[in-house]
Amino acid sequence: MAPQQVSDLLEIQQLIYRYAWLIDGRDFDGLDAVFAPGAEVHYNVFGGVKQRWPEVKDFLRTGLSLHRVTQHQMNTPSIELSGDAASARTYGNLVHVQELPDGKPHYVVQHAIYHDALARLSFGWRITSRRLDNLFVQGRFLGPDRVKTFERPKSY
Repeated sequence: MAPQQVSDLLEIQQLIYRYAWLIDGRDFDGLDAVFAPGAEVHYNVFGGVKQRWPEVKDFLRTGLSLHRVTQHQMNTPSIELSGDAASARTYGNLVHVQELPDGKPHYVVQHAIYHDALARLSFGWRITSRRLDNLFVQGRFLGPDRVKTFERPKSY
């Protein structure tokens, strides 16, 4: 493998991991450094959306506010390079903790795959298309009438 290919793989891996940290920290504006302007983002899951970046930020802000804390564990990314383009498939174990009105936690875990198309732009690698597909889900998400909401994550 050529040094540039190794560098590209590491940069793309870090981009995938950065997405998780930014999502869990609810730094939606920070995600501008992950997605290319106009990238198609398709959360192909129950209640999900298919929108362009940055319009999908409102969906993320609203949806994640229903959770006290989340932990997106991105692992085993498989990356294929093709010059200034790349594709990646990444497993995700996506832990979501909602809080019931009585303060008890309610857990939902999505076992999923992220399918990404990426491009090397003048400012680095960016995701140009992302689709999230669930493999299976443990638990069931509760609506805003059944849980407390949190603008920022709050650990226990």
